[in-house]
Parts: sequence; structure tokens; C-alpha cells
Amino acid sequence: MGWRRIVVVGDLHGLYREAVGLLSHAGVVAEGGRWCGEGVCLVFLGDVCDRGYDSASLYRAIQRWQGEARGYESRVVFLVGNHEALNLAGISPYMTLEEMEGYVKGDEDPRVAVRRAFGKGGWVRDWLEQQHVVVKVGPYVFGHGDVPVGWEGVWVEEGDAWVMGQVREVGEVRGVEELGAWPGLFDEARSVLWCRDAQMGEEEAFVDRLASFLERNGGVRYICGHTPQQDGRFFLGYEDRYLCVDTGMVYSRLYGVGGLSYLLIEEGRGWGVYLTDEGEERELVFDDTSV
Repeated sequence: MGWRRIVVVGDLHGLYREAVGLLSHAGVVAEGGRWCGEGVCLVFLGDVCDRGYDSASLYRAIQRWQGEARGYESRVVFLVGNHEALNLAGISPYMTLEEMEGYVKGDEDPRVAVRRAFGKGGWVRDWLEQQHVVVKVGPYVFGHGDVPVGWEGVWVEEGDAWVMGQVREVGEVRGVEELGAWPGLFDEARSVLWCRDAQMGEEEAFVDRLASFLERNGGVRYICGHTPQQDGRFFLGYEDRYLCVDTGMVYSRLYGVGGLSYLLIEEGRGWGVYLTDEGEERELVFDDTSV
């Protein structure tokens, strides 16, 4: 269906209160955190966990919003990120103790609680197994990281199925050498969860890959997170067909760089909405009204 608005949120990394504030500002959730947006497609680009203070509440809220949104002719899309993949494999070096405590039941050890939630049969894993890693909404293709090596001729649905199959298969590993069994989740070149070629020195190879992938799938633009922009602004490049919206939100809280943001697509125009201590800054990022 055609959406009145598409709202896109980059890497949140456990910023629960900030996430609710962003979505309230976007008119998607109301006071108390209940869904209120009509005709909205909300896209989370992954990496909800690690580095922050309360990813457990964020996962619970997103699950609830997915159910509530249907009653408003809306949709909530969640894309698995590389930090979700790490925790599915039992690797949690980036999760703070404060964040771990959100998963605890009773007097359970926080580290055990996280492994239980992300392990086989855990409440986070069971839900993640039903999500996506790449999806097309209207003329836009969304992924967590960059279009990876080998995806020039891949259909969105094909790539999503390949990686999501590995999401369902991966278990707790005993060492990093075992990660090679799941290239769709952990290979830095071949994984849509990890690839950073667009901004990390592989630009010449990436430009043709991006163009071929978008042409194959009838997309006008690829929108992702994963690579934080320290200036707190979205990165638009490759003839305006690539947009990274990770503004390092968690780093703004920890180190004072980056900033809170979301992308609003409405009537063919994409607006970068940046929330600062002084208020809202809104910038026209792209105009697809002629598409």
C-alpha cells in the first residue's frame, strides 16, 4: 500500500527514552508510548542493543508497536543489525551492565539473562527470527549496512531470505573462528549487516554495485544505518542514491558527538529531522516528487 509517511530511525543502541521522544515528535506514538500514527510505515534500521542503557524496554516497545500499528493501517518494520547478530551468537562485549539488568528475572545473573533472551527459545531471539535484514518500501530499499559484495544481481527478497535463514540457525559460538559458518551475519564484505564499503575506502567498487542492485529491484535509493556520522547529519552520496542516517545517537549521549535524528519521507520528499537542545532542525535531504 501507499503510505502517508515513512519514518526511519537509525541505530538506537539502547536509548529507550530518546526513542520514545523521537517517535512522539514524529507523531507516531502518543503520551504513554502508545501507537497513534495513521497510515505510517516506521522502519527501524537495527542495532537497538549494546552501548546504551535499556535495549530490553526498546525491544518490548517495538514488539508492542508492531501489533498496535495494524489497527491504524500502519506498519512497523524492524531490520536485524550486526549487534543483534553478535548477541544471537552469544557475543555481548558491547552491552553495559545497566543495559543487561533490563533482561533480568528475579536474582538472575545479568549475563545469563542476556544469553537467555537471545538464545534459542529466548523472547528476543524468537521475535528477531520473524523480522528482516533488507526490505523494500515503495521505491526505497532499506538495510542496516551497505549493499554487500556479490549483491549486484540479488533480489531484495532473495537476500533477505538468505540472511534470515542464518539468523534462525546461528547459535552461541565458542570462538570467533566459528563465525565463518554464517557469512551473511558476520562477513564484513558479504554481509548486509556489516558492510561499510560506501564510506570506508571502497567507493569505486561500491558505486557500480549500488547501481546494479537498485536497478535490479526497481529502487530509487538505498537507505541504511551502521556507519555513524560524527557531524550528526545524514550522509547522501553516489548521485544521491545512497543515504546513511546513522547520526551516532548513542555517542551524543556518551561523548557529545552525533545527535538525535529521524528521517521523514512524506509526499515524495525526504526530510532530515534533527533534535537538539535548542529544538528541531529540519533539512530537505531529497526530493522524489517526480519519481
